[in-house]
Amino acid sequence: MVDAFAKSMMSAWLWSIGWGWYQVPINTLMLTLLLVFVARLSIIRSVFCSLFFTVGAFVMLTVVALIFGLWLNDFSYTPESWGPVLDGLQETLYLGFVYTVAQLLLAFFVRKMINSRVPILLLLSNMITAVIVYQMLPKNVM
Repeated sequence: MVDAFAKSMMSAWLWSIGWGWYQVPINTLMLTLLLVFVARLSIIRSVFCSLFFTVGAFVMLTVVALIFGLWLNDFSYTPESWGPVLDGLQETLYLGFVYTVAQLLLAFFVRKMINSRVPILLLLSNMITAVIVYQMLPKNVM
């Protein structure tokens, strides 16, 4: 089970630094807009929160992928042996889900500083961002 987790995190991380590298900046903008207009936070607090959540989630994913993915697989990566590759939509939605889980973990630790609507807005912003990123992918990736 740990091996499957490590492989899925490594796959999500590789997608995030490859085809999905712009998921973090787009999600930062999307989450800022949602925090300003839906959660009614100030613009400065919204920018700070969205940067904290999106960059924090990327750092968490990187650390988890490198520790579990490389350490448990003896610092080797052979994607062909890991099974079928998902299509572009599934990969971007999966990466959005991984970012959502990481951001919810961060939100749990700072729950006294955020609005009660923020967890729902995190899910919404990541899924909207995943669809936008999917639409931006070259057609040969899909």
